[in-house]
Amino acid sequence: MNMSLPTQESLTIEFKSETSRAISNTEIVDNVVALSNTDGGDLFLGIEDDGTPTGVAHQHRNIDQLAAYLFNHTVPPIQVRPSLIQADDKTIVRISVDASTQLICSNAGRVTHRVIKMDGTPEVVTMYPYEFVSRLSSIGQYDYSAQPAPGARLDDLDAYARDALREQILSSGADTSLLELDDATFDGALGFRTNNSQTGESTPTITGLLMIGEQQALKRCIPTATVVFQVMRDGAPAVDETLQLPLTRAIPRLNELMQPWNHATERMVGMTQQDIMDYNRDALREAMLNALCHRDYSMLAPVHIQLDEIGLTISSPGGFMRGIDASNLLTVTPTPRNRALTDALKRCGYVERTGRGVDRIYAGSAATGRPFPDYSQSTNERVVVFLRKSTPDARFMDMLDQAQQRRGTRLNTEDFLVMAAIRATGQINITEIRQATTLDLGRITAALEALVADGTVTCDADLYSLADSPDTAVDIVVTSNNASPSTDRDRNQILSLAKSNNGIITTRQVMELFDINYLTAYRLLKNLQDDGILTHDGKGRYSRFLLHA
Repeated sequence: MNMSLPTQESLTIEFKSETSRAISNTEIVDNVVALSNTDGGDLFLGIEDDGTPTGVAHQHRNIDQLAAYLFNHTVPPIQVRPSLIQADDKTIVRISVDASTQLICSNAGRVTHRVIKMDGTPEVVTMYPYEFVSRLSSIGQYDYSAQPAPGARLDDLDAYARDALREQILSSGADTSLLELDDATFDGALGFRTNNSQTGESTPTITGLLMIGEQQALKRCIPTATVVFQVMRDGAPAVDETLQLPLTRAIPRLNELMQPWNHATERMVGMTQQDIMDYNRDALREAMLNALCHRDYSMLAPVHIQLDEIGLTISSPGGFMRGIDASNLLTVTPTPRNRALTDALKRCGYVERTGRGVDRIYAGSAATGRPFPDYSQSTNERVVVFLRKSTPDARFMDMLDQAQQRRGTRLNTEDFLVMAAIRATGQINITEIRQATTLDLGRITAALEALVADGTVTCDADLYSLADSPDTAVDIVVTSNNASPSTDRDRNQILSLAKSNNGIITTRQVMELFDINYLTAYRLLKNLQDDGILTHDGKGRYSRFLLHA
C-alpha cells in the first residue's frame, strides 16, 4: 500500500524508529493504550522522530500476528487496524487505534495516555487513579457532579442559599413546579441529595454542595470549586479576588465584580438611547456560566476570569468533551460534562434549557459588529475563550435593525454570524463564510437564502456582500474613543492613494489604509462619490472607484 505519510508527531500521531533495534512489544502496547485513552490515532513503526521513513523491523511485519498480540495484551481488548505501507522503498507499519469509550490498560495493569509537552511535542505518560474520573467524565461515561460529596452531611446544605435559589426560579420563570415542594423533596428533585444504597441514608451530592452548600463545606469537600477574578491594568492586578462560594452566591458576586468594568457606549436611535456594553451581557453571562457548569471539578485548578485592556479571558479546567473542538462548537450536539449540575442550572433558570448557550456568546458579539469569540488558546487541559474589547460598529448595527424590520422578526444566530463574516471582508464566498463562522453548509445556505430574499445581502458570481442600505430616518450616534477617518486630511490620503494607483481605489485598500471595517471604508468612498470626486465602477470582486478625469 502506498500513501503519503505524516511529517510530524502530534497528539494522534506517534513515530517509532526501529533502525538500531526493534522496539519491545510492551512499548507498542503502552503506545496503543495511550492512543486509545486519548483521542485515538496512528502508531507508525519504522519512522524516525523527524518523519524520515527508515523501515520496520522484520519481526513486526506480520500485521495479523501484531493485531492478535495487541488484542490479547490489552484490557478490555482493543481491536486495532494495522497495515503495511511502502514509502521510499521502505516498509512501514501503521497501527490505527480508535479512541475508547472506557479506560484501557495493558494486561500488566498499566494505564497510559498522551499529553503535549511544553515544546509542543507529544509523549506517553502514566495515567494515575486521580485522573481516571477526569478522563471518564470527558467522554461522557461518568458524571462526577452526581456523586455523593465526600465527607458531606445534610446540614452542609445552606437553607439561605436554598431560599435564594427558590427566588431565582420564581424570577426567571423556570421550573416553577419546584416551588411547591418541601425542602427534602426540592433537594431530591434537583439532585442535591442521594440515598446510600447500603444504609439508605441521604447524603449531599457534588451538585448539591456546588449549588447551595455552606462555604466551609465547599472548602472541606470540594476544594476545587474555586473562581479567580482579576482585572489587570498596566500589567498589575487592580482587582484580584478568589471566590469559593456556592453558585447561588458566586454568580451574583461575579456580576458585581464585572459591572464597574463593563462600560457602556451610548447609541441613539431617534429619541431612544441604547447602552451598548463593552461585553454583551448575554454573551458574558453565558461564557461565565459555561465555565462554571462544564469545568472539570475533579481537577485541582480554578476557573480563571481575567479582564485587561485588550479583552476578557475566561479559562476553565478540563478540555472540550470528546468530539467537540473550537471548529465545531456551533454545530455539534452539546454533551455536558456534569449532567446533574447542568440539569439543575437549567431547571433553576440560570442557563439555556436547549444547551445552546454558546450560540448566545457568538450572537452577542456579532450583533454589535465585534470579533467572534476566540477559543484558539484551548488545550486538552483547559477551555479558554477570549472576548476582544472593541468599539461597536454603528453602521452594522443599523443594518441589523433594518434587516429585522424588513423581516418583521428577530434575526437568528446564523443570520448574525453570516452577516458579521461578510462585514469583516466585504465580499466573501460560502467556503470562506464556513471557515469564519464554523457553521455547517446547510445553516449557512439557509441563512444566505433568507438574507438575499430580504435584500440584506447581495450575490454576484458566488460572492456575497452586504447590500448598501439607503439612509433612513433613524438617527444613529455612537459615542466612542475611536473616531472613523473623516477629516480633509483623511480624504486627501484616500485621493493620494488613488492617484498613485492610476486613479483607481478599492474598498479593501481603504480598509487597510485606516485599519477599518468594510462598511466604514465603503461609506467613505461613497461620500466621495456623492461629492462628485469619485465614480463607482463594477460589481462584486470587480468593484472599484475611479477618480474623475
